[in-house]
Amino acid sequence: MSLNILLTNDDGYDSPGLIALYDALKAAGENVHIVAPAANQSAQGSSLGGPAAFDEPFAVTEFSPGNYAVDGRPVAATLVGLDVLDLFGGEAPDIVISGTNRGDNTGESENISGTVNAAVAALQRGIPAIALSAGSEDGSYDTAYANSAEFLVSLLDKLEAARPEGGALIPGGKGLSINIPGTADPLGLAITRIDQESSASYPIGEKPSGLYNSTFTPNTDPSGNPISEGAQFLEGRVTLSPIDGNWTASEQQRLALEDRLDGKLGDWDRPEAQPLKVMLVNEEGADAPGLELLRETLLDLGYEVTVVAPASAQDGLGTALTLTDFAVEHTTDGYAVAATPSTTVYTGLDALLTGVARPDLIVSGIDGGPSLGYEGVTSGTLAAAVAGVFNYGVPSIAVSTEVDSSHGTDWCSLWHASQITADLILELQATAGADGTLLPQGVGLNVNIPKYANPSDVVFTRMDAATDHDLRAVATGTEGEAKLEFGGPVVTDDPLAEGNAFAAGHITVTPIDANYGAQEFGAYDFIGDLLGVPFGLPTSTGLFPGEARVGGIEFLGESDIGFGHSFGGLQIGGLSAITWDAATGQYYALADDRSADARFFTLDIGLEDGALSQGDVAFKGVHRLGQEDGQHFPANSLDPEGLALAPDGTLYLSSEGDASQLISPFVAQFDLTGQRIAELPVDEKFTPTADESSGIRNNLAFEGLTVTPDGKTLFVGTEDALYQDGPDATVEAGSPSRILAYDTATGQETAEYAYLTDPIVDAPMPVDAFATNGLAELLALDNQGTMLALERSFSTGVAGNDIRLYLVRTEDATDVSGLPALAGQDYIPAQKTLLLDLDDLGIPLDNIEGMTFGPDLADGRKSLVMVADDNFSDTQVTQFLAFALDVKAGSADLL
Repeated sequence: MSLNILLTNDDGYDSPGLIALYDALKAAGENVHIVAPAANQSAQGSSLGGPAAFDEPFAVTEFSPGNYAVDGRPVAATLVGLDVLDLFGGEAPDIVISGTNRGDNTGESENISGTVNAAVAALQRGIPAIALSAGSEDGSYDTAYANSAEFLVSLLDKLEAARPEGGALIPGGKGLSINIPGTADPLGLAITRIDQESSASYPIGEKPSGLYNSTFTPNTDPSGNPISEGAQFLEGRVTLSPIDGNWTASEQQRLALEDRLDGKLGDWDRPEAQPLKVMLVNEEGADAPGLELLRETLLDLGYEVTVVAPASAQDGLGTALTLTDFAVEHTTDGYAVAATPSTTVYTGLDALLTGVARPDLIVSGIDGGPSLGYEGVTSGTLAAAVAGVFNYGVPSIAVSTEVDSSHGTDWCSLWHASQITADLILELQATAGADGTLLPQGVGLNVNIPKYANPSDVVFTRMDAATDHDLRAVATGTEGEAKLEFGGPVVTDDPLAEGNAFAAGHITVTPIDANYGAQEFGAYDFIGDLLGVPFGLPTSTGLFPGEARVGGIEFLGESDIGFGHSFGGLQIGGLSAITWDAATGQYYALADDRSADARFFTLDIGLEDGALSQGDVAFKGVHRLGQEDGQHFPANSLDPEGLALAPDGTLYLSSEGDASQLISPFVAQFDLTGQRIAELPVDEKFTPTADESSGIRNNLAFEGLTVTPDGKTLFVGTEDALYQDGPDATVEAGSPSRILAYDTATGQETAEYAYLTDPIVDAPMPVDAFATNGLAELLALDNQGTMLALERSFSTGVAGNDIRLYLVRTEDATDVSGLPALAGQDYIPAQKTLLLDLDDLGIPLDNIEGMTFGPDLADGRKSLVMVADDNFSDTQVTQFLAFALDVKAGSADLL
């Protein structure tokens, strides 16, 4: 059953990474809708767009059916998809996917990434989410985009297979941040934690112009830490870091803080101040009254205080960075930085307050208005503290207070908050350890003060969805417009949630680790168990351990044979299948001929020069098909379609049967002279019925057939659905075919998988004329159920055929052999990824139905040969196409 997926990013709705991911998800049969920013919003983090974000509506443009471009930040795009657009019939999506991002988001990039924060916005609504980011190789992201799409589709299949009935796709309110290296062949997989180690850093410095900006500085000495996201990414592994979207520190830290400070705050019996260098920052600007009052209060205590604050108001910009050059003005109090709060902190610690001037403490505030719960991540005040704690390890405190601005600046509330803040700092100094550190490494505080709160009424809290005002996107009533607005309070059932405690009139002090990474070990064990990659034990077996994959395809040319040619007195034509014998270099091609002359040909195909040209195909022999008694098959008793050579030197052949004559399909084993050796059993669900209530459809039964490299498994697929499984393909929808798996040793069926075909590509002319699309051929790549699949679409009145080549994986698909009918059932179909639309070759395509691997080419790539069934028509040709495939695997069981 398809997943409902909301797809977003921060690179923009038309970015290559997002489009590649969208195409792969659609090809896998998922129900996907894009709701992404209308323009690039990289490094916009948790920003809502600044002070103007709530003043004006923004455009929401449907750029293609069901897909939208949002003229806002990544977080706003997610909110529009969840709150405004009814994409899934009133239901929430199964998952929100953000990506694939152009560039990795490891370590310090996690908090400032729009890609990650778009996913976090969904997590904070209780919806599973994945942020997907890709590195580059030699400046190109194309390979990583392809790998990302393929990996994510495979991961979603695994998640769906493990999903309990009625449960979330990722349990426990968690998500994932995944980073894919840019190399064609990533080293392996690693389940990781988010920490400070990143693929690169971006220190701020002064430029010759006198302006400031960051400098890209790659990490050339990774630590090798097996659980570090940044370290493992730099070693070439795909990293999967569980995230919860919550900056709260551990419960152990909360309890330790409570034990340390409980009863000590607000008694006004202040300890003596010790020397302290304090950097003051905020989101409201360097001249904000709350910052000025706090500065004066801390100076009165004898602290060394330096203001490093934004030059102007930066409300609602969250963790966003300033990416352009910016000015820094030296003021009497410190510095006014023309940048976002996060970039301001970076500037202060990288360029302004360095060496002995480095602060012992960062205080962000005092902000006039609380920053509570999940909604607080959009606050620049809190984001500044997050930057200090996570990026630099400097103890940091964000302070916000409730104010009454109806008569201008609420000086009383701001003064009250400044005194409470001073009291907190003094008590932190008095209770510090022997080293004088105010807070444990990697821990900061988020403090929120209700209006006129009792200074001693303090609760040590944690973040959840509880807040004083609910952030939502809403429709404006004008088509194509939406806006952000704050609604009423959100209450949860946790009395220690800072939003709930604040609503009850308590001062809230929440320890933060400023890290979106999940804290519970279960989140790491879950994804590790799912992928077979224990936490702390990275693999070195590639992107898909034990699974084959295709890295690239190159067209090598074509050759055709016109109508009317014959060999051995039998017409060459109707070639519906082809297979190759590596031992002899000989090809076998099956003729789809229902007469008593059912046969296969032997032939040579010259690919020695790495190309296929006219004249490179030579027929060498012909063998009529015979039954066990040596007699040829009677006319119309079989419809030969699939052919595969097994390692034991025998051939397997499939027949579609004839539903109109109630002749059943079959799969049988033949020797190389064409004599049938044995027939495999076929379940009765495939038996045709006169009333068409069940069984195969005429001419849409067993078509593709393949044997795995080890010869142990045979796969055969129906071209379209059985009657009881659903309709055959139409222009509007595809059809659920079945792929059967047989154990060749026992001859018994072992499993069946649903395969969802594409819709018919073109409407026929006239519209009620014949048209079809179906699964025409299968070709095994490995022994784990990875195959190539060929789909062929034809419509009357439209020239040629539409042929598409897919990579198919059955590993995580539901075994549907026990389902007599698929209609109305829940199941996971085989995963498919589009490799090549042959229409892109720019050549006329005939009725391509067969394919096989041939010899390895001189450069090590594998040759692939396709053949067309000309239907014995004088208006068609027997067409051969050749390709070079870059086939890779994580183990040796590859064809």
